[in-house]
Amino acid sequence: MEILPDRPELQAFPYLALVTRTDPTSGNVTDTCAGALVENGWRVLTARQCTQFNGTDTPLEQLKVYIGGVWHDVAKVVAESGPANASNWANPPVPSNNLAVLMLMSESGASPAKLPFDYTSGSPATPAPAENDQVWAVALGVTETFDAKYTTYYGMEVRPAGTCAAKFTDTFCASGTGGLVAQAATGGPIVSVASDAQTPDVLVGVVGWSQEINAAYFMRVTDKQAFLEQAMP
Repeated sequence: MEILPDRPELQAFPYLALVTRTDPTSGNVTDTCAGALVENGWRVLTARQCTQFNGTDTPLEQLKVYIGGVWHDVAKVVAESGPANASNWANPPVPSNNLAVLMLMSESGASPAKLPFDYTSGSPATPAPAENDQVWAVALGVTETFDAKYTTYYGMEVRPAGTCAAKFTDTFCASGTGGLVAQAATGGPIVSVASDAQTPDVLVGVVGWSQEINAAYFMRVTDKQAFLEQAMP
């Protein structure tokens, strides 16, 4: 995937979240993932594996979420059932295409991303993104000392069905001209970027697992409609 220059202004993707796990003894951050604030100021969508460590659910007090310059505690995690961790990318991994919704302890004032369907209506969603659509993978990175944050974004084109390796378990793939999706992008949003500042970006996918490959595989949000209708209200 093509790596575009870092965009320092965090306001460019206001819904972008950094999901962290802290060490229970030292309080230091030990793991980071990305995520997206969705639909209102209380819920963050990420990959389920970002809420676990070695297959065990992380205690709520060890999860912290950073959005728009503010740290938030997590009140509740609603996760899809099934295995979450991919143990070895070189071999067929344990399925990593499960989502988690993090309920924040306090409301975020950031502008959320829009889901590609109305989760309150029960109407079937139109599958998105479509083949050849232009989408963007967005991540909030940190320095090794966790004292500075920056935004990276990757332009990609959705690849036609049948052109992706069958061993991967996620629900669509996309690629650019080269490069990678950074490890920090795991759990992060795949968005269809709005053409004007007044229209919210649409969250069409979530990075299930990121590695240094030229085509990465993502969870399609419209495939998760039944889960999100239960998790979001």
